Amino acid sequence: MIKKDKLYKENLRIVGNNIREIRQSKHLSQTQLANSTGYSKGGISQFESGIRELGLGVLIELSRQLNIPVEELLKGVK
Repeated sequence: MIKKDKLYKENLRIVGNNIREIRQSKHLSQTQLANSTGYSKGGISQFESGIRELGLGVLIELSRQLNIPVEELLKGVK
């Protein structure tokens, strides 16, 4: 169980880093992404830090607003 928890947290961190890198490559601030998705700036920050879970709906909305396939957000997930 501990191994799964570590892997889960690592995957959240990977997805969060992907969100941050893609957002920055598109020259968007966390506030701008928050405004376009309906999430708070704090929520975006928590997603990017890997401390807040992301459901499928969140991933879909982020990918729509970033104009990328969902798979880009999941790149590197184990």
